[in-house]
Amino acid sequence: MTSLSDLRQHMSRNGIDIYVIPNRNGHGTPLSSSEKRIRQLSGFLGTSVTAAVSQSSVEVFVHLEEYQHAIEFFQAQGHSDTWVIRRNPSNDRDFWMSVLSTQMLASGERPRVGLDDNLFTHRQVETWINMSSVVPVSIDLLPSQDCPRSHPSTVYPVGATQPALPTERLQELRNWVNHHHGFATIVSASFSIAYVLCLKAEPMIRSYLYVAVDRYILFADSAFDSGTKLYLENTLGVELKPYNDIFTFVYPGPKDRKILLPLESPHSLVRWLDRQTDPPYYEYPAPPFPAGMEQYQVGFENSIRQWPSASKLLHQPPENRIELQLSTAKYFTKGTVADFSLPASDGDTVTLDNGPACDMIFTWLLNMLKSSEASRFLQQLRGTEAREYLDAFQINILDWLRRTGNRSRLSIPSAEVLSIPRRVIRLLLNIAKDADEIPDSMIIHEGVTWQPGAMDILLYGGFSTIKQGTYQVTYQGRVFNSLVAVKSLNGLLAASPAQRAKARRILCNESLPWRQLAHSSIVRFFGLWESEGVLRMIMEWAGENNQSVVPLRQFNQWPSASQSTKSFNQLVRPLKPRGFYLPTSFQLADIAAGLTYLEHVGLAHGDISGNNILVKSETVEGGRTIYRAKICDFGLASLLVTLTTILSLEPSQPSGLCNKRYAAPELLRNSGTMKPTHATDIYAFAIVCWELYSGRDAFAGMEEAQFIHEVCTENRRPRHEATQRPRRVMTDQLWALLEVCWHRDPARRPNAGSALMALMASASTH
Repeated sequence: MTSLSDLRQHMSRNGIDIYVIPNRNGHGTPLSSSEKRIRQLSGFLGTSVTAAVSQSSVEVFVHLEEYQHAIEFFQAQGHSDTWVIRRNPSNDRDFWMSVLSTQMLASGERPRVGLDDNLFTHRQVETWINMSSVVPVSIDLLPSQDCPRSHPSTVYPVGATQPALPTERLQELRNWVNHHHGFATIVSASFSIAYVLCLKAEPMIRSYLYVAVDRYILFADSAFDSGTKLYLENTLGVELKPYNDIFTFVYPGPKDRKILLPLESPHSLVRWLDRQTDPPYYEYPAPPFPAGMEQYQVGFENSIRQWPSASKLLHQPPENRIELQLSTAKYFTKGTVADFSLPASDGDTVTLDNGPACDMIFTWLLNMLKSSEASRFLQQLRGTEAREYLDAFQINILDWLRRTGNRSRLSIPSAEVLSIPRRVIRLLLNIAKDADEIPDSMIIHEGVTWQPGAMDILLYGGFSTIKQGTYQVTYQGRVFNSLVAVKSLNGLLAASPAQRAKARRILCNESLPWRQLAHSSIVRFFGLWESEGVLRMIMEWAGENNQSVVPLRQFNQWPSASQSTKSFNQLVRPLKPRGFYLPTSFQLADIAAGLTYLEHVGLAHGDISGNNILVKSETVEGGRTIYRAKICDFGLASLLVTLTTILSLEPSQPSGLCNKRYAAPELLRNSGTMKPTHATDIYAFAIVCWELYSGRDAFAGMEEAQFIHEVCTENRRPRHEATQRPRRVMTDQLWALLEVCWHRDPARRPNAGSALMALMASASTH
């Protein structure tokens, strides 16, 4: 990573007074996270950020929505004296030019300004020269190894089944060249090239498309597979050349005709052509491209920014008709299929029945989620725009899909509908983390109070404090007061801004997935409540009135070695009335049912243990009291987006690893690198089951190194005979289930649903 001091040294050696760093490249697409120069220097990331670095300060120009976030970020980093944040009130992409030009004219200076001409359009550079007496110097002072320019891309020839369409578009461009008396044009906008050739790239490739009266050439920074090469070269007749060959290519043509360059051509390309002949044989700017290409390029951001407003229409009653703009709603469909066509200008807005309109809004979302370019753009949103998307995802998608009957209003394939929550939660977490924002819909603004004399929940860990409170809610005109647990992360009260920022990310990473869960075997999460300037988690109270909540391991009497029997009995005995009914199989079934639900929603808990399973009383038929198990604490959870993709969340414990006594061998062998999976949760479930029957900690008395060796190398597991306990004898069927659940091969372990069925088949009341 290049430091600011390193950059300034490079500037001094090259005689540069000001170095300007944008967040887009010369092809009109946002830079990826690894290409972000400003992020490389400061850690700050935004959708529309430009920085001007001098020897004494850095001026950062941000959109109106990102201004407050930028102020808070640089204050937290201690850079507020040297990083000057400029608010762009009109969100004008060239706002930075007018500010710097005004400063230069006022000072009377004529500074040498460094620009990486691959990242600026020729129009921008010309505009700035005309606005002030600037001396532009084309130079890249940020090493390429810090900001890689090329990324592995997967390119799909979506026009392969309809080759007549890209052929028609190429011919349309060639006709446009002839009509304007040129001999060639060079298309540099990535999305326009994808439109013409009917290509889809993930991520979008940097490329130039040379269209002449006699040939087509694609200069690209990505290698193509054999199928795509066959499509481009044989089907369309497009020659393929490396990206940088555009700057060594000889452009032959008749003397009375020129290359037509569009307005947003990169400055580097125009400078290269300037040096070829005198006078130059290009025309800049050329007349506008055919309409389809222009709208395809502009539509990218329009479609992304308008989706949140359109998603609110999902809440219309089923009998209401909905009005949508076709060209915006179908933009990303056009980007992924070959039949891109523009509706007539007077027929772009359509009014649809509720069902088809809901289908269109969800299809619009799905196509954005499948586009890495769109997802990357969304993760760069800040401020108001970020919060708007976070609430749209939470309220208009996740909450909407959970309501009874709403899914039946959709006619898109059920597999697609089932994939939406996982994809949305993943993006929700990424936007919240990068923007340092929490959805407004998660904030509880009123109704929560601290219980007088509130007690801490005992034995809950050293990274948070949990107290009792009340939460008042109104339902169908009636007011209910419920006991709740109020959890505060200790890091939010730290003196260090960096520690507080990390704790806030942890709070977000635990709260957002938990907010999506609704199951009787999982402690309910209500939302976040701000008290004394700190956000606190509000959860279901799993205890008895004013008595402390007790985790499963204490409730079932296997005290830790450091806990005295007297203090342990004082804690547990009040919770067990005479004649209480405690069938162990009920608690195991509750845990397995909770894990089955987590598998269904694609979340791996990551820290299943006797301390993270609480017990709650329930009165059943005959007046008997039973105690049910509820899973809590999602600080180490991982979101399984697909069967092979895991989105790891920042852990709420410094080590990032669960209690090692419950950790599967693959986690122990890859400590700190491997993320939890459903298979590791099932392993931990088996250890909890053994402890529940034995009344002891697994592997008690072993040093950590010996324990890891025994589990990983010797494949040792707890012994069967240790589970024989008065009134609680493990059956052979249950032992067989444990053996397969803690198998050394994760692929051999059953899923939670199978474990639940096995438990029910061997149910007993021992």
